[in-house]
Amino acid sequence: MDYSERREKLFECLNKGERLNESLLSQYAHHSNEFQTLVDNCIERQGLKRSFVIKEAILTPSYGYKILNGQKKTKDRDVILRLLIAMKMPIDEVQRALQSYGLPILDSNSLRDDIIISGIEHQEPLDKIERFLSQTGMTEPLVKLD
Repeated sequence: MDYSERREKLFECLNKGERLNESLLSQYAHHSNEFQTLVDNCIERQGLKRSFVIKEAILTPSYGYKILNGQKKTKDRDVILRLLIAMKMPIDEVQRALQSYGLPILDSNSLRDDIIISGIEHQEPLDKIERFLSQTGMTEPLVKLD
């Protein structure tokens, strides 16, 4: 079942006031597990430490560990992108990771996303991708400093 079919089934159940069945619920859990698997495999393959990834992604240690370990969810796609960039995850895995996390994939029709895609494809560090974004003068940075 693809995403649109699953979403339609979810809507039908909710619209009828029905409880969600185990089969539908397990599909959502599967996607969460897929994200964890992609992250764990990439960290292992690259020989990285989680502490390094979190530092490179410019996240606080407690928040970063909770995200990486699946204890905390975020709706901020940029937080997840920063972690994936810090891992030097290949673009095809980045897209799968975003999708399995329930976030929009990078869209090459968007200038901002296309800059990020180019940076990922060239394995650029986060700070260089940030510089590319700021050069355009029209895009939001990945790291939002308060």
